[in-house]
Amino acid sequence: MKLLKISALILFFAFILIGLDIFTLSSNNWRFYGWEMFVKSEKTSPSPITRSSEQPPSGKGLAPDSPYIFTKGWFLLFASDWNNHLKEFKGKPGIHALEIGSYEGFSAIWQLENILTDSGSTITCIDIFDEKVIEDRFDRNIEATGVAYKVQKLKGSSEKMLRGLSLEKYDYVHIDGSHLARWVLSDAVLSWDLIKPGGLIIFDDYHYLPKPPKEYSPTGINFLDVYLWRRKTWDMWSEPAVDAFLKVYEPYLEVVFKKYQVVVRKKLEN
Repeated sequence: MKLLKISALILFFAFILIGLDIFTLSSNNWRFYGWEMFVKSEKTSPSPITRSSEQPPSGKGLAPDSPYIFTKGWFLLFASDWNNHLKEFKGKPGIHALEIGSYEGFSAIWQLENILTDSGSTITCIDIFDEKVIEDRFDRNIEATGVAYKVQKLKGSSEKMLRGLSLEKYDYVHIDGSHLARWVLSDAVLSWDLIKPGGLIIFDDYHYLPKPPKEYSPTGINFLDVYLWRRKTWDMWSEPAVDAFLKVYEPYLEVVFKKYQVVVRKKLEN
């Protein structure tokens, strides 16, 4: 009986924590508990990438009817949000974008085909490209756009690459590099002076959380183990870094979107 009461007490407090913290079925937190749902969506969602160049279809990856080869489709889930975030820049002349974390080039190419369509618009892509196969795929995909001249590729850590870019050049910045809190915060601070007044910073994967390893099971109760893992690995995910940035820069920015992504606008007067 005593053991039953203890178990019931544990469950009671667990459900309180769940209600107050992370286990909701809101759009903010679905990926935290629903990795399998994300994978399923990735495999079945239609590609927003179109065939803008004259190159033949690749016949490979997630967009076989396009000339590109993509093996990951994280971007697919948020294409509609991106349309809303960036509609003010769509087709306008001389729009300059900065992307931190480009992987195979999926999001960069979507921007080239849907937002940065003017001949004078550009995107700067920063990535460490620590896997040659990924870098080669990025290079191939960008070349297949037919507008590779609009893409500046910078290979190296964002901490170093960002310091060499022009101040107040960019209309918006997409931060999707390392998800460790330290680097997310560094990317945000270093990007701040690079965007124009009125420009946007888009933080990706605000609620990203590394999946607990199978061997991590201190309680043997799945949702408690996941909750404890979140507390144990707070510095391995983006949310605390974004929250810290929002708090410090609150007088100088406007939060325009806050779900799985966070979008802020730099105020015209700082």
